[in-house]
Amino acid sequence: MKQFFPIRVLFMLMAMLFFGNKANAQEPYAVLSDEGQTVTFYYDNQKASRGGIDINNIYTDSSPYRIATTAVFDASFADYRPVSTAYWFINCSSLTTINGIENLNSSKVTDMSWMFYGCSGLTSLDVSGFDTSNVMHMDSMFKGCSGLTSLDLSGFNTSNVTSMYAMFEDCSGLTSLDVNSFDTSNVTDMSWMFYGCSCLTSLDVSGLKYHRDSMFCAHKRYELGQLLQVTNVSNGKSVVVKVADRGPHTRGRIIDLSYAAAKQIGMISAGVAMVEVKPVKKGVTVPYKLEKEELPELDFEFSSDLGAYDYEPEWKHASEENPIVPAIAETEKAEHVAVPADIHSITPKKASRRH
Repeated sequence: MKQFFPIRVLFMLMAMLFFGNKANAQEPYAVLSDEGQTVTFYYDNQKASRGGIDINNIYTDSSPYRIATTAVFDASFADYRPVSTAYWFINCSSLTTINGIENLNSSKVTDMSWMFYGCSGLTSLDVSGFDTSNVMHMDSMFKGCSGLTSLDLSGFNTSNVTSMYAMFEDCSGLTSLDVNSFDTSNVTDMSWMFYGCSCLTSLDVSGLKYHRDSMFCAHKRYELGQLLQVTNVSNGKSVVVKVADRGPHTRGRIIDLSYAAAKQIGMISAGVAMVEVKPVKKGVTVPYKLEKEELPELDFEFSSDLGAYDYEPEWKHASEENPIVPAIAETEKAEHVAVPADIHSITPKKASRRH
């Protein structure tokens, strides 16, 4: 028996070391205040003594801290390296303040889907400090944040993101949004990205801030800056737009139109239309309303339609000095065009309007 004693002692020491380390292991968790109004996130070995709960990571209508008005990231949380922040604040509609967000180190995060979904109580959110270099999924990240009037994404690195589906859907309080730094080279789905952003009047993409009264579109194939003539085959109305973005990414759609362009060809109320798309040579002036620049000279006439503008596009006044000659390229005929209620994407065979 004595010859086994050292082995037994060694086993006992190893077991004590294992279970001792397990007991002292650091882990991420959340703690609710007595009244449930504050949720604090920690990363240490005191979960049991603090009465901590797991951080939510699933889709739910009943987040364990859904009634909290304030979220706090404790300094200890800075040592944690999560790989996902998906669903962390889903449907926390009472949340109005997030403190210590700089203690959330997102350098290893690959999934931020639904992170702030339904946080309708937030009015301002600065996530410019997020390290998003490894993030691949941003689906519905801010969807339903209807109270947001300020959203800072200036530090976002989206070079590895593959999906931005419904990322800002129903952010109806935003009047401007700067996504100029977004790298969408690997994105395969941007559908419904701005749907429901009914107050959005300035959208910064591709280095320009486009107003809803600008004549621009999104197309997957034509080069950025290419001019396209879009004709509604049901009524013969046409408009010339400039390709300013990539998309749409929804099956059955071919082109995304700005609000003004969709209105010009009479497809706002119908929502869906068959269109003919033809490239045109440069030399045609397309009206843009930029944040710090003046519109080209146009005769505007206010209408009763929510202050929208009625005007004759310059392409209708073609002349020898300002010709509109279709380029030698394949014409996309009678394609289906959809116009959702607000900003939205379009894809082959359908088109929608963008505010």
